[in-house]
Amino acid sequence: MTAVRRSIQQVDAALPIMSARSIEEQIAPLMAQDRTTAQLAIVFGCVALTLAAVGLYGVLSYGIARRTGEIAVRIALGARPGRVIAMILGETMGLVAAGLAAGGGLAFAASTLIGSRLYGVAPQDPLTLASATGLLLLVALIAAYLPAHRASRLDPMIALRQE
Repeated sequence: MTAVRRSIQQVDAALPIMSARSIEEQIAPLMAQDRTTAQLAIVFGCVALTLAAVGLYGVLSYGIARRTGEIAVRIALGARPGRVIAMILGETMGLVAAGLAAGGGLAFAASTLIGSRLYGVAPQDPLTLASATGLLLLVALIAAYLPAHRASRLDPMIALRQE
C-alpha cells in the first residue's frame, strides 16, 4: 500500500487518500455468505460420507457375522481359512462394486443438476468422487475382512453350537 500511496503522491500531492484497500479486502464482505454456505456444504458432505461409511460397515459386518455357521461348516469340511476369507471378500466386493457403480452413476447425473450453483469447482470433480469411492471401498473391505477372519479362527464346533 505504501507504494500505491507514493505513486498517487507523485501524480498529485494535493489529492487526499481516505482509505486504500486491496480488491480482496473490498470483496471479502460480499463473499462472506457464499463462503459460509460452502463451508457448511463441506461439513454436511463429510457428515453424509461418515454416515454412509458407518452404515456400510454395520450392514456388511452384520451380514458376514451371520454367516459364522456357514464358515464353520466349510472349515470343518476341510476348507482352508484363507480360501474361505477370500471367498467372502470376493462376494462382498462384487456387491459393493455394483452399489458403487450405481451410486457413482447417480452422483454423476445429479451433479449436472447442481452445476449451475457451483463457482470455481467442476460439478464432476474426479478427485472428490475417487476419494469418496476409495473410502467406501476401504470401509467395505475392512467390514468384510474382520468378521470373516474372526469366524475363520473359531473352532468349528464352538461356532456351530453358537448358531
